Amino acid sequence: MSKYLGALLYEGDYYKINKARIRINQSSLTKKEKEQLIEFLKYVSRHGIESAKQKYTRYYFRKFLTQLKALKINPILISKNRKYFPSFMKNPFCLY
Repeated sequence: MSKYLGALLYEGDYYKINKARIRINQSSLTKKEKEQLIEFLKYVSRHGIESAKQKYTRYYFRKFLTQLKALKINPILISKNRKYFPSFMKNPFCLY
């Protein structure tokens, strides 16, 4: 079942951009990788994951997803404009 859901859902917990940025900056990635990962998250937030697949090469798209998976951050962010939403939500689909 997780094989099929894994193609539709992404691993990691849901964060608002500020919390995701803090988590990324606390990681051991290089400064450039951190900046690229944050830009990737912003792009996905604005344009969607399918658009990001078109924009980034297959290598970079997979690299960013792998880095996010290692940090347990879902590439789909919680909207920062939703004031009453929490800044962190555990992934209810827990595929990992």
